[in-house]
Amino acid sequence: MALALLLEPDLVIMDEPTPALDVVAQRSIMVQIKELQHELHFAVLFVTHDMSLVSQFSDRLLVMYAGQVVEVGDTRRVFDSPTHPYSRGLLDAFPSLRGERVPLVGIPGAPPDLADLPPGCRFAPRCPLVSERCHHLAPPLFDVNGVLSRCLLHSRSDAGLVEEPTG
Repeated sequence: MALALLLEPDLVIMDEPTPALDVVAQRSIMVQIKELQHELHFAVLFVTHDMSLVSQFSDRLLVMYAGQVVEVGDTRRVFDSPTHPYSRGLLDAFPSLRGERVPLVGIPGAPPDLADLPPGCRFAPRCPLVSERCHHLAPPLFDVNGVLSRCLLHSRSDAGLVEEPTG
């Protein structure tokens, strides 16, 4: 971390920044990173599967599935009401420290082979809300009340289509 900050970057990318650390050590490191971030004015991009890390230390959340963005929004909004079935599945598979105990639910099936992606929505073979058109139409990103979601469930609503950059 010290070497990365030596060059005074505008952006620091952290790929799984606290693997295999206990919760106390993990929190200590993340608090130090946040303090340095505010002091030195750099942005941090966390790449992680650790939902507790994301919920406590990020402002915006980008969820990816099979190499594609499926949801983007303010972290709290995505955690409180995810708009994509994969995001919901991730959160249902993560134990909550608040509220009543609920059984954890996994996402059935396996991710697709990235060398041979299915037509249509990449999540369709595993999606509990799949419809026939999901197998044929590749969904664009829809603006769902300020959260971007790549799901055809939002195509019939008053959600707005978001133009994606090409090339």
